Formats: sequence, structure tokens, C-alpha cells
Amino acid sequence: MRYSLKHVYIILLVVVVSLLVFIVQGLYQQETKYLKQVEFKRIDGYSEGTGNISEVQARINNQDTVRHNYTVQVSLNSVFFTDEIVEVMPDQPFTFKIVLPVEKQFSDLSVEEALHNVSFIIFRDDRPEPIDRIEYKFD
Repeated sequence: MRYSLKHVYIILLVVVVSLLVFIVQGLYQQETKYLKQVEFKRIDGYSEGTGNISEVQARINNQDTVRHNYTVQVSLNSVFFTDEIVEVMPDQPFTFKIVLPVEKQFSDLSVEEALHNVSFIIFRDDRPEPIDRIEYKFD
């Protein structure tokens, strides 16, 4: 009797430890697998010839198993600036980056006045609603 009870305790202990290992492993994989679909980043700096500049990035993470086309719309001072369409492969993020002069006026960038805001709107495929958007203000 004592010998079989000892086996039952050992088997129960192995089952409990196995369950704990599977639960912790599942939580760890879910946490490391999670990425936001779109991540925005703004870095402010200074350039010798330009003055104050701001680098704004939009990183697109395609978490699907198929390719998707993403449209990145950028507006400067609430005026449409550019519309980029990119194909993003699964598990290969794409980063759209733009460096903007904040104070000076540059005709080649179609900026006729000091920069007050920049906004990004990200669409996926041909869907009418954006998957993410952000606006940075410089005032």
C-alpha cells in the first residue's frame, strides 16, 4: 500500500510540474510573439545647415501569413504631402522614414511655412478605414 501511494504522489508531482511548464511556456511565447501592427517613433534633433529637424518613422509589422499592401499617407501642416504604397512580407517589417525641417522653409519639400504638424495615416490593402494614425505637433 505504501509503495503504490508513493508512486501516485510522484506521478501527481510530475503532472503538476508538466502543467506549470506548459503554462509558463505558452505565456512566454505569446508575450514574445506580440508586436503592434504599426509602431510610430519621433526623434527630434539639430542639423548644422538646416536647424531643428525631426525624424518621424512608421514601422509596419505584417503578422499575417500572406503579403499585404500598405498605404502610408503623410500630411504636413494638414496639407496632403505624399502617398506611399508598399508591399510588406510576413515577418519582415517595413519602416517608412521622413526627415523634416521644423523651422526653415524649403521649396523642394513643398513646405512654404514653418512646420506645425505632421500626420501619418496607415491603410492596409484597399480597406477604407485606417489601421492606425498619429499626429505630431511642433508648436
